[in-house]
Amino acid sequence: TGYTNRWCSNGEMAEIVETNPDRFMYQPNISPIKHKGVNNTIWELEYWVKEKGAKIFKFYPPEDTYINDPDLWPFYRKAEELGIVLDIHTGFSWVPPGKSKYAVPLLLDDVARDFPELKIVAFHMGYPHCDDLNMVAMGHPNIYPSLSLLIPWAMTAPRKFAKIIGEALRFVGPDRISVQVYAAVNGFREFQIPEDMQESYGYPAITDEDRKKIFGDNLGRLLGIDTTKRRINK
Repeated sequence: TGYTNRWCSNGEMAEIVETNPDRFMYQPNISPIKHKGVNNTIWELEYWVKEKGAKIFKFYPPEDTYINDPDLWPFYRKAEELGIVLDIHTGFSWVPPGKSKYAVPLLLDDVARDFPELKIVAFHMGYPHCDDLNMVAMGHPNIYPSLSLLIPWAMTAPRKFAKIIGEALRFVGPDRISVQVYAAVNGFREFQIPEDMQESYGYPAITDEDRKKIFGDNLGRLLGIDTTKRRINK
């Protein structure tokens, strides 16, 4: 990426996916969109979709530009046209020198309004601006909050996590929340919002059906995957 993130290249990602295409899925990092040129990015997007069958992509604004930079509109238009799922980093940059101001979740409001058919997965719940993300997502049904990287708090900071997921369940609902980073999966499997917080804040209890949706059904629906069928046999 040119900065400090230790990410593999899209080529290295493809090599791994192609070792076992029945279990792995392409998820190219389409960034930096503006830095490398919007037209070049559109070409790259079309290549992955039309030549490789990719369905989901990642955009990391902190190393590029604002989520709602008007120069990105042709890219968003093409992404909407191709019907892909677009993961967008929201909230603070985890690794300097990325700029957190580029990824404030309120900026999604402009994108979701102008591209209502674009399926946007907002990574990291916009942390620490989770409330802002919930309000934007409540008004735009094409925004899907993701608990990626926050799931471990179900074990290490349970009341903090209870507030984050409780607010998301109350304002957005269980049908659009997902998680793609499965750290501490066992912790969330057993996690429940404390009863005193349910009573004090009006948070709903997490049901087994909610967990099923968050662990895979919601994202599977976006990607057209039948989550009732196993990909491998035990």
